[in-house]
Amino acid sequence: MRNQLTRQQKAGMRLVLNGRLIKEGEWFGYNYQGKGSLNSLIGELDLKNFKPSPNKTDFVDAADVVWEELGDEVVKQLQPLISELRRVGEETRVTKEEKGLVREVAAELGEVLKALSEGDEFEESLPPVESVEAAPGGRKRAKAGLPREPVKNPRGPNKNPHTPRTSPPEDPVGSINRLLARINEGKGQPPLRIRGWDETERSTWTTEGTQAWLDINKNYPLFVSLRGRKPYLAETAVLELCKPREGEALSAAEYIGKVDLMLFRWSQLNTEE
Repeated sequence: MRNQLTRQQKAGMRLVLNGRLIKEGEWFGYNYQGKGSLNSLIGELDLKNFKPSPNKTDFVDAADVVWEELGDEVVKQLQPLISELRRVGEETRVTKEEKGLVREVAAELGEVLKALSEGDEFEESLPPVESVEAAPGGRKRAKAGLPREPVKNPRGPNKNPHTPRTSPPEDPVGSINRLLARINEGKGQPPLRIRGWDETERSTWTTEGTQAWLDINKNYPLFVSLRGRKPYLAETAVLELCKPREGEALSAAEYIGKVDLMLFRWSQLNTEE
């Protein structure tokens, strides 16, 4: 670790050939920038059968497939340590109140998923569209929209009606329920947790043993500015839960529709502003 060294060292791997340091700070393409806890990761790799550059500051093999395979293997072996450093190195204390709020949101989202999986229609679940009229000062005043008669085509029925390429999803939360059944021992609510790490990441999935967690980062600027209130926690969780799983085809419009639907249903359970 850096604090055990007598002089300043670059984070990353020190590449040694025949007992001579050729290069330091090598990450083999892994993007560690901005992850402060990884600045303490320093290792040494003793290489054989690689050719150094003429000035002995790099390797001419760096563009070869073998070098790429070496880098992939090194990063793979470092991954447990990288994960631990990211978890512990910048861990921020989570308050009792925050733990309580995230448990409430998880339970409420579980109710939303249960309700939607029991037959709610996707299109009919969203709030009605409102019409607007001018208000003093040029502002818009919303009012409930009135039902209108459908406009008929004066030329008669369309003989070649346009068929959309993708129909609305019949089971908007099916993939989420299947995900939770796989990672959360069949429990219907998402495994939410608040933690603190590098501020550039809003949320992420992590695994500890056999338990998977959807972690919400309390150091993320939006969390800080909104003080981690329940609407923010719900939105963060839903944005992550609605992402397509591997191999799942999901258009941007479908993704937004799923997010809007879940947040609307959640808002019906929770009136916090």
